Amino acid sequence: GIEQNLQTAFQYFMRAANLGLAEAQYVVGLKYYRGEGVEMDLEEAKRWYTIAYENGNIGAATDLGYLEYGEYPEKAIEWFRRAAEQGNSYGQYNLARHYHWGMGVAKDYSEALKWYSKSAENNNPLAYNNIGVMYAEGKGVDIDFCKAREYYTKALEHNGYYAISNIAYLRF
Repeated sequence: GIEQNLQTAFQYFMRAANLGLAEAQYVVGLKYYRGEGVEMDLEEAKRWYTIAYENGNIGAATDLGYLEYGEYPEKAIEWFRRAAEQGNSYGQYNLARHYHWGMGVAKDYSEALKWYSKSAENNNPLAYNNIGVMYAEGKGVDIDFCKAREYYTKALEHNGYYAISNIAYLRF
């Protein structure tokens, strides 16, 4: 019944954000990042994500990492680490991915597996998938196609449909 109005929605989120609600502050940052209901402004997105994080929204740290990545990868990794250490599965996944591929940090498969595993404990399908990749490729673990299939299957169980192609590769 109600017609969607992104500008009006943004105004309501802004009201709540100005009242100090961390979740609304995060959404305001997201709206600035996406340009939904307001003109895209990455600096404003960063400002609101920072405010949200300071008020307890851990997920905002992951988004701050994404924003910093292109220009300041070391800052991005620090934001991912903050989110990861506070239990955010996407922060854990992103930190693991950086160790897995050696992006901005020294490649370290044991650190990658540690953070992927923590993310997987939070049912992150991306983490399940990448643990499967580590087993399929023997990165930091012995090659074990059965374990790889097990982790790909867990990814699928958590809507990680991209794992289908990885399972298909195991059949060859």
